[in-house]
Amino acid sequence: AMTITMGGLAFVPNIYWLIFLRLLNGVFAGFVPNATALIASQVPKEKSGSALGTLSTGVVAGTLTGPFIGGFIAELFGIRTVFLLVGSFLFLAAILTICF
Repeated sequence: AMTITMGGLAFVPNIYWLIFLRLLNGVFAGFVPNATALIASQVPKEKSGSALGTLSTGVVAGTLTGPFIGGFIAELFGIRTVFLLVGSFLFLAAILTICF
C-alpha cells in the first residue's frame, strides 16, 4: 500500500490529492510497531535483542538519511523523481519480502 501512495505522490494534480495520499501514507506507516511485535513473537528469545536492534537501526538510519538523500535527489532531478524512486524501492522490498 505504501508503494502505491508514495509512487502516486509523483503524479498528484493538486494539493487535495497530495494531502489525501500523505494521510493514507501515514495510515500505512503503522507497520513499524507491528514489525516490532512480529519480531518479539516470532524470533527465538536468544536472538530477539539482535533482531529488534537491527529493526531499530534500520528505522533510525532511514529517518536520519532519508531527508538528506531525498533533498539531494530533488535538487538534481525534481521532487517527482524522489517519490518515484521511493515507490520503486518499496515495490522491490515488497517483492523480495513475498519471495523470501
